[in-house]
This record gives sequence, C-alpha cells and structure tokens, in this order.
Amino acid sequence: KDISGKQDDLKKSITEGFRETGSSLKDISGKQDQIIDRIDCAREEIVSEVSGMRSDLKGRTEERLQRIESDVTEIKAGMRS
Repeated sequence: KDISGKQDDLKKSITEGFRETGSSLKDISGKQDQIIDRIDCAREEIVSEVSGMRSDLKGRTEERLQRIESDVTEIKAGMRS
C-alpha cells in the first residue's frame, strides 16, 4: 500500500505539473520561433559582412600584387640598363 500511495502521489504531481506548465510550454514554443528568426537574420547579416570583407581583402591583395609586379618590372629594367 505504501508503494501504491507513492505512485499515486507521483502521478498526481506529474499531472499537476503538466497542467501548470502547459501554457508556458506554448509560450516557450513561440519564443523559440522568435529566437530562430533572429538567428536566421543574424546569420544572413554575418554571411553578408564576411562576403564583403573577403571581397575587400581580395581587391586590396590584387592591388598590392599589381604594385609589386610593377616595382619588380622597374627594378629589372633598371638592372638591364
């Protein structure tokens, strides 16, 4: 009887707990959707920013390479003279 009574108490506690948290679980689900949307927006912004930074870096690197090639060409021309 003692075990049966504890099982009944446990069942009652679980049932009450689900009733109490039922509405808050719906709230959590809604907030979870908001968080997912924010993460998606942030991800898009981050990808865009990184893409822009890569383009800038590539452009600057190409400019530096052209200047170096130009300098090397001038040095070679000076050495031949």
